[in-house]
Amino acid sequence: MYLLILSLLLVSADSTSVEKFYKEFTPFAGKGLISGVFSSANTRGKFPHITIGMGYSSNSVNNVSDPGDTTNRTAKISGDYPTLTLRVDIGISPGKSFAPMVGGFGSFDILYRYGILLLPHITAFHTISDNFYFNTFGFRFGILRDSPITPAISLNYRYSKTRMGFNFTPKPDSGYLSPKAQSVFLSISKKFVAILPYFGVGIDMVSASGKYNKWGANKFFEKNAPKVFGGIQLSLPVLNFNFEGGNTVSGKYFGIGVKLIF
Repeated sequence: MYLLILSLLLVSADSTSVEKFYKEFTPFAGKGLISGVFSSANTRGKFPHITIGMGYSSNSVNNVSDPGDTTNRTAKISGDYPTLTLRVDIGISPGKSFAPMVGGFGSFDILYRYGILLLPHITAFHTISDNFYFNTFGFRFGILRDSPITPAISLNYRYSKTRMGFNFTPKPDSGYLSPKAQSVFLSISKKFVAILPYFGVGIDMVSASGKYNKWGANKFFEKNAPKVFGGIQLSLPVLNFNFEGGNTVSGKYFGIGVKLIF
């Protein structure tokens, strides 16, 4: 979808070190693609109900093998990198209510995220990589909408994908890594005046196809993990603020989001 050439200005990489780097880096790339829900379980309702906002999440990279370390293979890349996203949620249907004071069933939102992973903020990546960008598409299906009696409960799905290119030394050694991430989770929330606590559980699935010019065929890497998250949403007349933390592929993340409500 997007292609950035990330120069690895290190000593010569070999097939084994590149494969190890791809395998260990894939989960961290996936976490950047899917961490940060930044939304209560409640759906937006009928179009043109829209929210537009931004999200920031902090994700850690720990002990990813340095592909340039071909001697004893002990060099590691570690650090914390931020993920920034522009976010749009659009209400498609308000669903149906079958009883007074009870939230409706079958409401539906679609969502889009445009994101950037700021990898150069890790010292080790200053000389070996650049930012990479991704798109996320998804939906939120309302099992119940928030009401005076019932909480909001929704089923959520998100899909993200990007592509990275690598130039290893000595040239012309090169390779590509195409990670993608899918997230399926149930979320529940309940509004108390202007405060909405929310939490959710599900599964995150990360995979990547890796290519290296010294390999005869592409290699495939994957990792799945439970998703658990929780947060607080502050709902003001035209703005929502979200403060959130969770655990997903490759560990914990923390973040904050802000949205303008239409």
